[in-house]
Amino acid sequence: MLFLELSKIGFEKILFENISVEDQIRISKDCKIMVGYHGAGISNCAYMNKNSIVVEICNKLYSHPHFELFCKMLKIRYKRFYCYRNFTNLDGICDVYKILKFVKLIQKI
Repeated sequence: MLFLELSKIGFEKILFENISVEDQIRISKDCKIMVGYHGAGISNCAYMNKNSIVVEICNKLYSHPHFELFCKMLKIRYKRFYCYRNFTNLDGICDVYKILKFVKLIQKI
């Protein structure tokens, strides 16, 4: 549901595990806002430009500050949203409209 809403405002769904490292770097470098569920794909923030934005969605049961720290070091803005329902398999359900509201707000900046 989140991707459906984000696609309406111009976002593309990228599955980094399905593309070459070169394409991951190119896409990340061109990316102004990266939105994703906590996982290895967000490590591509290492290739983003300063002042771009990472929006990470996290399960409260597995909340690690790795990407927040990476972003601070790289001078990339960072925002974390926690799921409101968190499952022990680390899946979760997030507030789609809260995330969408934030993304729309930062798109205007």
